[in-house]
Amino acid sequence: MAAERVAEIQVCQNKDCCKRWQQSYPSTTLPDILRDLLEPSCFVDVKTTGCLSQCDKGPNIVFKARGKQKLVQGLDSISLLIEALEKEFGKGIVPPKLIAACRVLGKAHEASSFDEKHRFLNSVVSVLEGEPELAQSSALARALVSRAQARYEDQHTEEALGDALRATSMKSTSWNALSWRMVADCYKTLGKPDEAIAALREWGSCEPAFRSKVNREIQELRRLL
Repeated sequence: MAAERVAEIQVCQNKDCCKRWQQSYPSTTLPDILRDLLEPSCFVDVKTTGCLSQCDKGPNIVFKARGKQKLVQGLDSISLLIEALEKEFGKGIVPPKLIAACRVLGKAHEASSFDEKHRFLNSVVSVLEGEPELAQSSALARALVSRAQARYEDQHTEEALGDALRATSMKSTSWNALSWRMVADCYKTLGKPDEAIAALREWGSCEPAFRSKVNREIQELRRLL
């Protein structure tokens, strides 16, 4: 049974805070990194919010626990995030293997060749899927989606589909939408319009803002049936 979420982290989504984070980590957002650093069973929930004030000193987050809240500013690196999490919730709140995974995922994003990117992503998947408490982690879902993208771009479509489908089966991660997008692309490339349409509908459910795009793509695929 999942642990009750008794604490909350609110992440400022003001454009200034987001820009400051993206300057250091263009491959992902601050809320996603926080989710990647925490175990699926962690008692802390991560939510996004509007401006938390003083965005010129961001990226900013607010810890809410035990009826109190605390603003923490200037969290523009994974190291500072971990330091803030441990100061608020205690040592051990972030598993070392998830810290390592996040750092390696960053290296994978920066890798210029398929082989190098694939090697980094394989190492993350191999470590995390071997840990029962991390097998449903957001970090593993991110690694699978990233590997699916890399494989798809290198024309390993069947392998990409397998990774993307695995990621869609994981519980409540922030990578579900991108996973279904990848599944749809793979099925389209493999000439399976029915399956692609079903995947597009799942993507639309995860990302309501893209429903008009989803409907257009579905109409295009129906012409192939």
